[in-house]
Amino acid sequence: MGKGALGYLLVSDGEALIIDPPRDLSAFAAAVEEADAQIVAVADTHCHADYLSGGPGLSRLTGAPYHLHPADSSYPYDGTPGRLRFDALEDGAELTVGRATVKVQHTPGHTEGSVTYVVDDQAAFTGDFVFIASVGRPDLTGKTEEWTGILWNSLERTRKRWPADLTIYPAHYASDEERSSDRSVGAPFGALLRTNEALRIADAGTFREWVRERTGTFPDAYRKIKAVNVGLVTVDELEAEALEVGKNECALA
Repeated sequence: MGKGALGYLLVSDGEALIIDPPRDLSAFAAAVEEADAQIVAVADTHCHADYLSGGPGLSRLTGAPYHLHPADSSYPYDGTPGRLRFDALEDGAELTVGRATVKVQHTPGHTEGSVTYVVDDQAAFTGDFVFIASVGRPDLTGKTEEWTGILWNSLERTRKRWPADLTIYPAHYASDEERSSDRSVGAPFGALLRTNEALRIADAGTFREWVRERTGTFPDAYRKIKAVNVGLVTVDELEAEALEVGKNECALA
């Protein structure tokens, strides 16, 4: 909770998909057991920078496939290929979880391989692409100008594509103001089009300026966390805890 990080468990007809799991899987394990479900897939929306993904480890533990967009399987600072075992999911791919159909939409900008998982056209797990009150920052790898344009194009596509009643579930929240009355973090896309400042911007030039005004430095630990998450570096539990200290800084604020 100190990082404002969110992961998700989708259960349908005894099958479970876990999205964006953290290192500590105890809450997910308890929920899966309570639901009397079997984990059939594990998926990250993108290669995280602020926390160590529990996805690859959970995949090894359960035998369920670990899914990631291939553009996020290498180290983004110099392009070194990662050493992950994963099942690639690209735009248009589908996962079946019980009676649910999970469609993959490539929504790059925060990272090159960021995806959104859309479940039965009712819920969208957006990762660090769209938050309740902001969008994911495009400056974490030193390619701010290029990735700002990519992020703008992703936002434009979703504004045309997503229905107003599609519920958005992001991978982070910044404050209690982003929580609903039941403490969940999610809102209809139509509501975000009215309240999310980034989504209200009408042209690319204004958006670029908005991004410039909000970008800045980020924790040095993010570079190493990325390396761990693509399988290039291993760390022990003590170092893992040290790397994850501090709130997430993945949103433009």
